[in-house]
Amino acid sequence: MPTDFRDGRTYPRRGRQTIGEALWLLRMADKGRAAAAGTIHDYIYPCPMDKGVMERWGVTRTEFEAALAAHSDDASLADWLTQHVTAGAIRSANEWLRGERAANLDRQDAEEGVTEFVRPDGQRAPGFYAEPERPDGAPGVVLFEEWWGLTDHVRETAERLAGDGFRVLVPDLYRGRVAATGDEANHLMEGLDFSDAVTQDARGAAAYLKAQGSHKVGVLGFCMGGALAMLAAIHDPDFDAAVVFYGFPPAEAGDPASIRIPVMCHWAVGDEFFNIERVDAIERALEAAGVAHEFHRYDAKHAFYNPGGLGNYHAEHAETAWARTLEFLRRTLA
Repeated sequence: MPTDFRDGRTYPRRGRQTIGEALWLLRMADKGRAAAAGTIHDYIYPCPMDKGVMERWGVTRTEFEAALAAHSDDASLADWLTQHVTAGAIRSANEWLRGERAANLDRQDAEEGVTEFVRPDGQRAPGFYAEPERPDGAPGVVLFEEWWGLTDHVRETAERLAGDGFRVLVPDLYRGRVAATGDEANHLMEGLDFSDAVTQDARGAAAYLKAQGSHKVGVLGFCMGGALAMLAAIHDPDFDAAVVFYGFPPAEAGDPASIRIPVMCHWAVGDEFFNIERVDAIERALEAAGVAHEFHRYDAKHAFYNPGGLGNYHAEHAETAWARTLEFLRRTLA
């Protein structure tokens, strides 16, 4: 079975402890042994940082690979290293590695759209950022993920919005975790503090977009994210418009009649998670309160915009809802 070293975030990789002060040793050992066995997967060995560490150790690649062949366990390899490399050389390699690793991660994050923003409570939170080709003066959108987490589909949706002229920031609510099954997604959602997501992550993301130059910021969400978008419209003063895709919060979480910004909602008549009768009640409350709103109902099931997910994708309804969303956001965030 191939060995995959593409976690990009840890050294050594997850589940391994450092040996002494040789921070990179186990990662290099894993990669070297996998390369020798022909099982390494989609990774360069030795990578530039591997080579840089070896150079500062004063060890050639040939010498290191010979040591790998002679020492089958980590402890004996560590003993070999400390016998052949001075403590000063190991410290020098580690100091260089820390700086190089930080620079590499910054480059990688920039390429992948990963960013951090500051919440009102001062904590830093991760997110995915996408901007249009001409970002100057572009309106902003805080995009809330579905219950699966920050998936490729959510990133693609953010990039699609950016392609249509919006700055977009997706708070990573699960902090790097992504669900593979419905049960796992439900477990992650149940562990999420919705109040914290709305009052801290959403407001911090809106502030980030405004600092980038977006004068107006909307909020958009799907499924779980739709419920969060409605909560943000109810509780947050930072947004100028909201778009909800097939999701609403529990009644006790807030009164939709208190919304003071325009809201557009897309609902699935056959939704097995969010009852259409409750949608009717929410619409009546908005009408009675004079809230500017547009409700669209589709002959579809839950998550009809997502080509993956639950398997309820409906191409025609998805594109209709998207076109309506773009028109609404352009009008309300202009």
